[in-house]
Amino acid sequence: MSYERNARWLAALVRGEADPLAVDVAGRLALLRAQHAGRGDAGMMDLLARAAEVHAAADRARDVAFLNSLVDGSADYFADDLYDRLAPLHEKYQGDAAMLDLFNRAATAYGNVAMAAAEWALAGLEMQDAIDKAAGRERWD
Repeated sequence: MSYERNARWLAALVRGEADPLAVDVAGRLALLRAQHAGRGDAGMMDLLARAAEVHAAADRARDVAFLNSLVDGSADYFADDLYDRLAPLHEKYQGDAAMLDLFNRAATAYGNVAMAAAEWALAGLEMQDAIDKAAGRERWD
């Protein structure tokens, strides 16, 4: 990409005209930082820093929304990727007390739902056993 095209893309990120959470943003920012480091182009480095701040803020906002969905109960607790999304956030926000507090509340909510689901499952098995016994049926587990 040309210098001008990179600068336009970075400016679009800063102005909110490009998606800061697009899959390629983090990689492109890292590549551009590496390409322009040490060249003495303060304008490009400033634009890169501002674009990186926009990306980081959007990434954090996405993580906050996800964690809040666990806390407020609006998450799909049984989504296949839920644990895979939750687990790395603990490491990602080490040293950030507010995010770790939110993470801990989200993890507690997730754990509570998992325990409640297990209790319901066990209660269902016990209920089925009682029904089978009352009906004179033998269960073959």
